[in-house]
This record gives sequence, C-alpha cells and structure tokens, in this order.
Amino acid sequence: IFDEAHTLEDVAGQHFGLRLSDASVKYQLRSLYDPRKGSGVLSSHGAAANEAIRCVIELGDVVDTFFDRVAWWQETHGRANGRIHEPGVVPNDLSPKLNDLAKYLKEMLTKLQDNEEAIGEIGNLAAKVGGMAETIQVMLTQSMPDAVYWFDVSKRTPRRVNLHAAPIDVAEGLRQQLFAKVPRVILTSATLATAGEGRAPRKPAPSSTGVPPVSSAEAKFRHGARLPHLTQTGGIYAITFRTADSLPAEALAKLNEELNGLRNVRQRDDVRAARIEELLDRGMGARLLARDDVATIIRDALMHFDEERYRLMAWCVMPNHVHVVLRPLGVHELPQIMHSIKSFTAHRIKGLANVLESVWQPEYYDHLVRDADDLEGQVTYVQANPAKAGLVDWRWVGVDEDRLAAEYHGIGNHGRDARATEKPAPSKPPADPRFTFIQRRLGIDRAQTLHLGSPFDYENQATLYIENDLPDPSDNLRFLPAACEKILRYLDMTSGGAFVLFTSYKMLIDAGNTLKYDIEQRLGLPLLVQGQNVTRKMLLDQFRSLDNAVLFGTSSFWQGIDVQGEKLRNVIIVKLPFSVPDEPLLEAKLDAIRKSGGNPFMELQVPEAIIKLKQGFGRLIRSRTDKGIVVLLDNRVRSKRYGPLFLESLPPCRVVDVT
Repeated sequence: IFDEAHTLEDVAGQHFGLRLSDASVKYQLRSLYDPRKGSGVLSSHGAAANEAIRCVIELGDVVDTFFDRVAWWQETHGRANGRIHEPGVVPNDLSPKLNDLAKYLKEMLTKLQDNEEAIGEIGNLAAKVGGMAETIQVMLTQSMPDAVYWFDVSKRTPRRVNLHAAPIDVAEGLRQQLFAKVPRVILTSATLATAGEGRAPRKPAPSSTGVPPVSSAEAKFRHGARLPHLTQTGGIYAITFRTADSLPAEALAKLNEELNGLRNVRQRDDVRAARIEELLDRGMGARLLARDDVATIIRDALMHFDEERYRLMAWCVMPNHVHVVLRPLGVHELPQIMHSIKSFTAHRIKGLANVLESVWQPEYYDHLVRDADDLEGQVTYVQANPAKAGLVDWRWVGVDEDRLAAEYHGIGNHGRDARATEKPAPSKPPADPRFTFIQRRLGIDRAQTLHLGSPFDYENQATLYIENDLPDPSDNLRFLPAACEKILRYLDMTSGGAFVLFTSYKMLIDAGNTLKYDIEQRLGLPLLVQGQNVTRKMLLDQFRSLDNAVLFGTSSFWQGIDVQGEKLRNVIIVKLPFSVPDEPLLEAKLDAIRKSGGNPFMELQVPEAIIKLKQGFGRLIRSRTDKGIVVLLDNRVRSKRYGPLFLESLPPCRVVDVT
C-alpha cells in the first residue's frame, strides 16, 4: 500500500537513478581509514589491510582532482542547470582507482579466516566502493538508457559537487519491478486525480442486452480506397477520422519498418492499430482541431445530421482526429454519412482557418460494434481519450446517456434479449479518466479506480478568492509589488492565522523583505519565514503556539502539513505551482514529450501543477469544524485557456472573483 502515491513517480526516479557527491566518496574513504587520525575500519586488521590502506591514502588526491575537474568543467563549459548532453566530458581516473580498492578489500576476506563479523563488514564496504566506481563510470559514459545526466556544483563554502543520473520515464521500471511482481498494489492519495469534480465516467449498464452481436453471416466486407470495412445493416460503428497532416511521413515510415519485421498478420494488424492510436494521441501536425472555432464546426456538424442520417451516441474532437460512435438510420449508409460529415466540415474549416490543402485524410477507420460489452468499451474509450492523451478535462467530448441506456435495455427486442434466461455477467467498470495522468506516468496498464468525495463541507467551510486585476505573474517587475499589497489586505482581513505559499525561494525572500515592517509593525502580526536557519518543524511549532501568526513558505509547506482549528484560517497562494522548466529532469521529460509530437505543457506541466494546487488548497480545511479562506493571486485561472482545469480540480466551494 502506497500512501501519498502522487509522490511515487519522484520517489521511483530517485530509487532507479544515481547520485554521487564528493562528500559521500570522502566519507566512505574516511570510514575505511582516516590518515590524519590513523583510525577507521581498516586500522584494526593489521598487515592484512596494508594494501587497502595504501590505496585509500592515494585516493585522497585522486578524489580531489577528479571533483575539481568536474567543477571546473561545469563552471567553464556547462549549462546553467548543469545538464550534460554528451558522454566523456571529463576524464575518469577515479573509477579505476576505486575498483583497485574494492579488489584489495575482497582480497582481505581470505585473510580474515573465521571472523564472520569482519568478513561481513569488509564485504559490504567492498561492494559500496565498487558501486561508487560503477556509478561514476555510468554517469560519465551515459550508459543508462533513456536517462538524463547533470552536475550540481554549489556556490557555498565548502563547495559541494554532485553527479546525478535519473530515468526520464519511470513507467517501465515500475511496471517490471513493482506491478508485474506484486499481485496487488494499492495507491492512495487525496490528490491522485487531475480532472475536476464534475461529470464522472458513465456507469456501466445493469445488463448486457439490446445490442445485437455481430455474426459472420450478417456482416459483410466493403473495400474502401485503402482499407477494408466490415458492415452490417442496423449496426453500430466506432469511427476515427483524422486530419491530413496527423501522421507525418517520417512517423509512418518508422511504423512501416516496425511492421515489416512482423510475419503474423493478426499481430501486425494489432501492432499497427496500437501504434496509430499512440501516434494520433501525440497530437502531431498543425493540431487544427484544437482551435475552439474549428472544434465548434465539427461538433455542430455532428449534431446537424443527428437523428436525420444517424443516431449519435458518443463523440470526441481531438487536436488532430475525431472519434464518433453512431448507428446509421434508414437508407443511409456509413460511407455516405462519412462523406457528408467530412465535406461539410472541410468546406467551413477552409473558409475559417485559411487552409489551402486537404483538411481530412481520405480514408477513415471504422469498427463494427460486436455486442453491448464492446459498445461500452468503445464509448469509454471515446470518453477517456482526451485524458489518456494528457488533455485534462477536455471539453470537446460528448456522450448521450439516454441513447446508450436504450441500447443497453434492448429497444426492439433483438440481439441478446432472446437469450435472457441466463443472468449476464457484470461488466467491468470503465476506466476513470481522472486517474489517466497518474496511470500513464506510473506505467499502470490495468487498474480498478475509486474516486471518493471529501468528508468536509467545503461549500460552507471554505471561500476561494480569485484576484483578477493583478499583472501577469510572468511580469516580474509589476507582479510582486501588486501581490504584496493584496497579501497585506487578506492578512488584515483574517487578522493573520495564514500560510502564504510561494513557488520559489527568491520570491519568498523578496516578499518577506518587502512586507516585514508592514506585517509586524502596522498589522502587529508575528512573521515566520522559511529558510532562515529554522527547521520546518520549528516553524510549525511556533505557528501553532500563536493565534495570529503569518508563515511564508515554499515547496515543503504545500503538502504534508496539518494545522487544525482557528490557528490556520487563511491560505494565500501567490502563483500557480508550475515546476521550473529548466530543471534538468523536468527539462528532459518535456523534451521527450515534445520529440514524440506531444504537448509537454498540457501533458505534464499542467497536470502536475493541478495536483500541487490541490495540495496547497488542502492545507486549509483539516477537520469538519475548520473554516477559512483560500486566496489565489494568479489570474491565469481566468485569463488562460487552461485555467478552468485548475478551478475544476478544486473541491466545490464558494468562489469570489475580485476585480
């Protein structure tokens, strides 16, 4: 059972990654033998340790020279964030010497005879020294696959030099090392879901009736321009059609190379379908359909022909493709229906978006729904596809629950109704798109999900104030002074009892210096500031001991803090908690998404920031009797297209827009 499982990706990254510092190497060597004191583990083993002691002494200079070389390279050639893009940037004369030491330690084992305790201790130390040698070699040769590497050289005295390597994606590691080995894993957290508290996924139908199963006698093949199509009179179809530029030639070429190596026809078809789905979800091409005006044209066109030529059950407009689940009506057949939709929308899109080339790929993919379970799966896929592709709470999706219910309950007494004497097996609940982000990041292929409401009455316990007239947070010169004025106003409103949460330590210090006099002298409130030689626990103890304290905190105060009662009645969130995009590991993750044709901001940065905002918001209400306000000084929740995703993720509460 993993509690606070929203942190699992970061923890796994540390577990699968590598880190080594000059301080850790020197500490390990001193524990073996300290030349200045003549002490250490080796000093008690007499002549048997002579070679190892000699090697430890020689290593002192080698270690200093190696890490000086790393620091010099970083200061003269390295990037500001320390990321290393190529192997071999500094010579590695340290690993061979550490391997020599590990060899001498292992040779000692044969001389220790029956001293089991000493054998165990020296054996462990030999393994540690060998591990350090291997770690340095891996980092400098960059031999860990799909990883990011960086140097971290502190500016403080004494200088600290750290070498880092981390996997860009921990999904495969967790899939192999955890989920494939442990039969049952439970992940729990108050902030695992990234979508809002609104419409939940469609509930499964109580029985599998109404949709006629497809039989080979009834179904027929129709050959299109490039693809075969299975058809059936009165059938229901799941259809995908895509923009002309949705699959670039180079992506298709790579796909064809992969398919050419597969001899089994069924396997080739399955792989092709899966890869096409993955490529489409990356949002390649111009992403024309992501424009609201273009998506509106498609949605309106689908509705225009509904109940005239077909019965529409589900639809979704993605950035470069469209999903539809429908049943043709009367004499209307699927090829004519698709031609009408595509020509109707292409004409209007060209006039609106100044598109000179073809809007749609000539061919489309369709799937003849086999039975009620298949229908449920197709509709669930359509509904969940935006979240699966990282488009959190995507609004261009629709499901007609009444029509689906009619299909499930067997309008027309056909299909499975004739076999109703046997109780149908319960269908599996559809995947909840609110968990798609965390499942994708952690490599979870199959899961049962449960999204529970809060035990707190947020609508009566909390009020959210949104400041709409502040400068954009990217305007460093204007935003912070204006934000400081608002901070004072809300601290005065609640007479303190407040957390003020920042996203950077620099902004925290600047705000603390600006507001210290006004908070302490004008408002008469005690000010506590994180990072001023006081531990987090000491700050919290001080805050809890006072009735009207104001605490300025950064990342570690956004989560894991529990202050119940009147002591905390005001949480001020200065900026949306986006991660700094030039941090080496995050930069590498964003690069990987970008190279695959995805949108790194919407697929990673926004969902991560949503989770952290929920954590910050959650500091306020910690019991059924708590009451207070949350203040959001970042107007991007109202001014940017992604803003609603943040607000919809928060518990339902009273909202006050301040202008």
